Amino acid sequence: MKNLHILTTSKPSRLLNCIEGFRLFEEEVSPDNEWCVNVNIHITSDEEIKEGDWFIAKNKVLLCTQVTSTIIASNTSNGGAFSYSQSKKIILTTDQDLIKDGVQAIDDEFLEWFVKNPSCEWVEIKMENYYASGALQPNLWQYKIIIPKEEPKRVLTEEDIFNKEDIDAVTDYINKEQQKQHLIDIMESDEELGLYEQIDQNNPVTKGSTALVKEIKLEDVFNDKKREGAKKVIHQHKVLKGLYLINPAHLEMTSNGHGEFPDGYKLTEKGIQYIIEQLNKE
Repeated sequence: MKNLHILTTSKPSRLLNCIEGFRLFEEEVSPDNEWCVNVNIHITSDEEIKEGDWFIAKNKVLLCTQVTSTIIASNTSNGGAFSYSQSKKIILTTDQDLIKDGVQAIDDEFLEWFVKNPSCEWVEIKMENYYASGALQPNLWQYKIIIPKEEPKRVLTEEDIFNKEDIDAVTDYINKEQQKQHLIDIMESDEELGLYEQIDQNNPVTKGSTALVKEIKLEDVFNDKKREGAKKVIHQHKVLKGLYLINPAHLEMTSNGHGEFPDGYKLTEKGIQYIIEQLNKE
């Protein structure tokens, strides 16, 4: 089960998630462009959550303020009551606020490894004796991350979710619907141009027919307005086929509320604006 969580933060952090991948800094920084976002890594365990512990529930970092036989509660601004199955105790983190509150910091050795292996979502954790000033402290323990020797199994990324095949399938459907609507518009426009006329039902030769089509000229059907409409449909189709949403600022993780962790993505306001801008480009 997943025990490594990457969550965005509005505060400066040592780790940035950028288009080209994760970047690690010696000090806390804030991105200077929209292509990077601040993130923190939190490693959780199934240990008992007590009052004063930090935990993750529904993709939120929370401080435990109350524990009952059925729920774990947090009275922080974004808190609430959560079931035990929804909640996981944070035992290691890069979040400086949590570190100041007593949560053990993730060491640089692992962070440097993670930047090279960003698909990792589970790590083995062991307990070891704590050393202070070079001396073993037999009554003190700390967590030790066991860095995998093999490349971790690959997990879904934003590029996998929004891959070319998916975009092709969606744009193909959109294109067909637009084609249908375009044909309807053409027929309505042709009717306005008088390309159809009613038949004299009293004429024994034409009785029973509904309409007689006049001779249709090329310029009647493919006028400037219709040509521009067709060009716009083709242009939007090409844009959507070549569109990749790989900027972390364009997507955010979501949860349907039934699981412990995020189970999907949705567009952010920046993501929606980005798609509109691309579609409106000439």
